[in-house]
Amino acid sequence: MKVIIPVAGFGTRLRPHTEIRQKCLLPVAGKPVLEITTNSEIQLADAFEWMIGKGEVFHHAKVSKWFDCGIPETFLSTNKALLKPSGFQLDGVVIHEPVSIGTDCRIESSVIGPNVTIMDGVTILNSQVEDSIVLWNAKVENEDVEHEIFFKDSSG
Repeated sequence: MKVIIPVAGFGTRLRPHTEIRQKCLLPVAGKPVLEITTNSEIQLADAFEWMIGKGEVFHHAKVSKWFDCGIPETFLSTNKALLKPSGFQLDGVVIHEPVSIGTDCRIESSVIGPNVTIMDGVTILNSQVEDSIVLWNAKVENEDVEHEIFFKDSSG
């Protein structure tokens, strides 16, 4: 099997988020874009290789859904489309599914969701987060975060 996954570019339309991390490593539904792309590409490549070996004939078809991560708005809409209910529960926190919550997070007295991805090490206190992605180790305190990729560093 041979697969080429293009991940070139400077990610200028997603700055400042791409200043320290490449676009393909930013999370959608709790996983880096590259991981989601790689898993589906490899499965498709294997299936196509097997089918071609069996003499199958391929035809084209219109794509019904296209998930784009080129600008913040489409990044967030892709996150929304790929999220699945997690069943995550925390005392004192209201969770509106779907959400994805990473490990080592501290969330207190807050409302989370819908359509929220929270990466590892995030702290959210007395806040509301909706239709957003909160990046690694960010701190959200006494804020309403809506329709954004949030990345404030918790170190100060």
